[in-house]
Amino acid sequence: MDWIERLENHTVTIYDSTTSITFPQYLVKTVRDILQYRFAWSNFVKTGLRIRYRRSVLGFFWSLLNPLISLVVIATAFSFLFNRDIKSFGIFLFAGMLPYQYISTSIQQATLSLINAEGYLKKVYLPQMLFPLITVSIETVNFIFSLFALYIIALFFGATFSPTVFLLPIVILIFFFFNLGLGMFLSVLNVFFRDTPNIVTVLFSALFYATPVIYTLDRLPENLQRIFKLNPLLYFVKLSRLVILGDAPMHFWDWMIPIIFALVALLIGCWMMMKSEGKVVYRL
Repeated sequence: MDWIERLENHTVTIYDSTTSITFPQYLVKTVRDILQYRFAWSNFVKTGLRIRYRRSVLGFFWSLLNPLISLVVIATAFSFLFNRDIKSFGIFLFAGMLPYQYISTSIQQATLSLINAEGYLKKVYLPQMLFPLITVSIETVNFIFSLFALYIIALFFGATFSPTVFLLPIVILIFFFFNLGLGMFLSVLNVFFRDTPNIVTVLFSALFYATPVIYTLDRLPENLQRIFKLNPLLYFVKLSRLVILGDAPMHFWDWMIPIIFALVALLIGCWMMMKSEGKVVYRL
């Protein structure tokens, strides 16, 4: 019996709005549900990766070529604009651009996850959180392979290997929970307010220039620096650069600020899921 048949054999749970559940109880229930449906999680991720590159000649290599081509074009243009060496600037850019694209793509795709899962949610019982989780997991796999490939290219062009690179799994985990938390929140919001994906796309397009990806924060006037520091993505890009480049000392708050943002986003996302329990399926 395959995994789809196993899902169909589950009895659909009907939401009882009169039953109260505390937030800690909901968190425990959600973890238990995700573990119970881990076979569906892994198979959805594998299927999503196969579908994305189905009938493509280069297949999965597109996940490497897309950021590489963008990196080369932007690095070439801005190295002349900022009068920087293209090799060093390209490595600097790659260390900020890839993490930003990972966050942006994960959250934008997760925003659509519940809408895209309408057929499953109306047919069998599955935890709502599963679908943003699947989407973010797919983008995380793409990010890891892109990061690995482009890091090799960076070494080829003269980057030095830093031991801090071994901290990357922790950084990716922090990013993952941040993306998942915002993805859950926005996926529910999108069910009730269908303009959400357009707003998110415009917001990330604007945030790209408000985040030190192609420049450093110290190049800005001091009054603008204070405004830009309100952007949470600044701290994620900064942490990724510190770990990937390994050319500057890391401090306690370089880690704690992204961790706090990730935990807050995750809790807000779970709270949004709890409040929408049993309501989403009727609005799809």
